[in-house]
Amino acid sequence: MRCIEEPLSQRGAIERFNKELSSLNQPLPSSLLWVITRKSDNSKIGLIGISQRKIFENGWELGVILSKDCVNQGIAKEVIEGLVNKILVKIGIDKLYGRIKHNNLISIAMVTSFGFKNYKNDDDYSYWILTKK
Repeated sequence: MRCIEEPLSQRGAIERFNKELSSLNQPLPSSLLWVITRKSDNSKIGLIGISQRKIFENGWELGVILSKDCVNQGIAKEVIEGLVNKILVKIGIDKLYGRIKHNNLISIAMVTSFGFKNYKNDDDYSYWILTKK
C-alpha cells in the first residue's frame, strides 16, 4: 500500500475498514485476519483473527499467534482488547469463543481477565466464551 498512498494511522485504518464494511451491504466473511506488528519498528510479530466455526454453532472463534520472543509481554492482551473494544463492537459481534490447551496457564489467566467464562472441558482443551453487553 505504501506505493499506492500514504500509510494509514491506526485510527484511520479502523475508520476506513468500518466505511468499507458499511458500503458493502453484505454479510461479513466467515473469517477475518490481522497481522500484529511491533509498535517500535513495525516488524511483524504475529496474527490475530476470528473465524466462524461449526464447533461453536457458527459463532466466532478468536485466535492469536505470537512469535516466541513476544510471549508473556502483554502484547496478546493489548491486541485482543483492541479487537474486542474497537472492531467487534462496531461490526456487531457480541460473542467470542476460544479453545485453550489445559496447560497454557498464561492464556487462561489472560482470557479470564477479559471476562471470558469457561463453559466446558475435554481431554485437550478448555472452552471459553465472552459475551459483550
